Amino acid sequence: MFRPSRLWFSLLLATACDCGEGPAVDGPHPYVRCGEREPREGTWSAGALRFEAEDRTLRVEGLDRFVALTAVDIVGADVLPADLPVLVLGGTTTPGLLEGLGARAVFLVPGGDDDAEAYDALLSELDGAARDRVIDLAGVHELVTPHGRFVVLPGAPEGRYARGEASCGFGAPDVEARASERDGTTWLLAWAAPSTTGLHGVDRGLGGVHVGAPLVRELAGSVGARGGLFAFPTSTAGLAATLDGDTPIANDAWSPELAVTVPQLGAPTGRFDEGVLTQSHLVIELGERGLRVVSEAP
Repeated sequence: MFRPSRLWFSLLLATACDCGEGPAVDGPHPYVRCGEREPREGTWSAGALRFEAEDRTLRVEGLDRFVALTAVDIVGADVLPADLPVLVLGGTTTPGLLEGLGARAVFLVPGGDDDAEAYDALLSELDGAARDRVIDLAGVHELVTPHGRFVVLPGAPEGRYARGEASCGFGAPDVEARASERDGTTWLLAWAAPSTTGLHGVDRGLGGVHVGAPLVRELAGSVGARGGLFAFPTSTAGLAATLDGDTPIANDAWSPELAVTVPQLGAPTGRFDEGVLTQSHLVIELGERGLRVVSEAP
């Protein structure tokens, strides 16, 4: 359940500022509420994808398989699987990223490593075909596909783990704005992983310590989310499990409960078990049986 005192405190701290894409919030970890950005509305297409957007809900047809990653550099962008759309969960303002990804469709969810003004500037420069194929999900509450829906939550939890005071974040009001149960299969699409207690939880940081966000866990419960895609902490990148962290899920196995954090494009990803993941991305497939991480030939 939500705690009204905490919610009203967050609302009182929120003050409008000229910060690009949302009001700034003061406190121990200042941040900008990226989720307040006004999303595009209307209908349009990009390649095989068809979009219809209204009231912070974006419906997409044709999205059955896509590349998922977070970005720290553009090294390796030219060797990503060809012709697949790319979901960028954080690192959206990495210099040269959109150019490096070419003419494919790109879905952007800014994270705690994204400066709000830089994100706003990036999108304001788009025109023509680029405006249709680069999809800003910051202000979208739901991304609806024929196989299920993603509830979208950009930014760092209450500014924690954010790169700076002007970075994208979210608080209790952002969770409340999305907190109604959805029909059908629902997943989360968020930079920050939810807090878990399971041995295989997606929120295990260095040393295996759980560092997930309680607010994201609250959102998962309120919308009935069964799984999700996340970017922080990167220390569990590629290790899929159920959302509660109790059960690991193997690559190529379908599950409506799949939860996983995505690897880094541009640098190897250090994992909590002191291993290093050199893979720069995941390929995610959606279907009637849920989600799966698709194995790729070496």
